[in-house]
Amino acid sequence: MAGTRRFVKVFLASPGDLAEERKVAKAIVDDFNSQLADALGYQVELVGWEDTLPGVGRPQAIINRDLDGCDLFVGMLWKRWGTPPGTEHYTSGFEEEFNRSMTRNAQEGRPEINLLLKDLDAASLADPGDHLKKVIAFKDQVFAERKLLAVTFADVRDFEGKFRKCIQGYVIALANKDKASESEKDQAPAAETQTTPTTEPGPTTPLSVEGAKFLRSFLSTAEKATDEHPLAADEVARVRLLSVIAAVHGNDQQSLGPHDANLLFKARTKFVFGQRELNGLLNVGLAHFQHENVPVWYWLASVDGFNNNMLPICSVVGTTDRRVGALRAMRLIAEPIVEGPHFGRQEIVPLWFAKEVETAVRVAALEYLGECGQPSDLSSINEEFARNETQTTSAAANCHVPGGTPRTMEDT
Repeated sequence: MAGTRRFVKVFLASPGDLAEERKVAKAIVDDFNSQLADALGYQVELVGWEDTLPGVGRPQAIINRDLDGCDLFVGMLWKRWGTPPGTEHYTSGFEEEFNRSMTRNAQEGRPEINLLLKDLDAASLADPGDHLKKVIAFKDQVFAERKLLAVTFADVRDFEGKFRKCIQGYVIALANKDKASESEKDQAPAAETQTTPTTEPGPTTPLSVEGAKFLRSFLSTAEKATDEHPLAADEVARVRLLSVIAAVHGNDQQSLGPHDANLLFKARTKFVFGQRELNGLLNVGLAHFQHENVPVWYWLASVDGFNNNMLPICSVVGTTDRRVGALRAMRLIAEPIVEGPHFGRQEIVPLWFAKEVETAVRVAALEYLGECGQPSDLSSINEEFARNETQTTSAAANCHVPGGTPRTMEDT
């Protein structure tokens, strides 16, 4: 991703009998933003009826202003259907929010809609009241139509795991599809102005403090450069690095190549790099990993990548070359997937074999699992084998459990 974070707005819809789950959802989003937002380049903003500012007019209409700007709609139901929203067209606020989101999805292709439905006990089903009858009818319709991603959960702990996967899966898929899903827009060149910066860049601006200082110094040097006294090659390389980091949609190609990356590695004691520049150098190294001509390990260590799941994270988001490079690097050093409190093997491995993932990534993932796999990975391996694709079938069949004998799919 480029140096700035993109905000993803998630609307959480539910009646009032799932207050505990709503608190857990808020905590999960806070965890995501503190642990993964910087690495993935996306920050989640969770909104719902608790966050709607008071205003003049029908309360549900005020809530709908937030609803209409969301990227992901997550609906939750248990026993209650909700209170009437003040209009004759709907029987509850949840129904209005759901139908409004479905209509916008059909017209605009967003928001994505997920439903989390809490299991009902036998006593409640035996004697359902008016609210529960509407809930049951809604659930029956959703599961019969099979148009939406709807799952059930047993309790708060089960909800925590499924909501976390919902958020992480959406953001990672969005990061991978962002370039393809957004149309190219011609941008008129901005008028050039000369200004003197009065403050250093903030923490979410494209350039780091170190990068901005270097550019100011570079401009001063460039004004004095001549044919007899040209600019230093390593300084030009760093300018290219900063241009990659400051990329925007429509001009975000990774133009920093192996030659520049090696120049910057050679000059690593000359420059003080910011965190985003270090991440950019690591990305270039992974994208060119198969050619073995760009440094990787030094930059990985510089961002503490051996301790924070950096390679596994790079393997699920970004360009195909970077993802393949990350998986090959993991295989070369038998890099384990560190089990964090909220993001580990159970979340990462299935993302390697998602429907939209390129064949090269899936092959590299299977090669990694062939040497560093665990029994829990076999379900993903079997599913990939069942695709019966020429390029992945052999790699899937060669996967085995560490410490045991190689297994083909027939053995499992």
